[in-house]
Amino acid sequence: MATKHVTVFNGDDASPEVMVPTVDILRSMDLDIQFSYPLIGAAAKAASGVLFPSAAKAAIDSADATFFGSTSGD
Repeated sequence: MATKHVTVFNGDDASPEVMVPTVDILRSMDLDIQFSYPLIGAAAKAASGVLFPSAAKAAIDSADATFFGSTSGD
């Protein structure tokens, strides 16, 4: 089976409380999944000047799946 690529956005507020353990469970299953964590929101704005940089969109477009925790919109 080919490696699957999953883009993960942990989100804000309580979302990481769901997203982080979900990824941990998948990692513990030793599946052939590669996870990436592009920046969005406040962290992306601090790093690139925009809330949703083109690198984040490209990561979503190229992924087999995307886990997107809810965000406050900041």
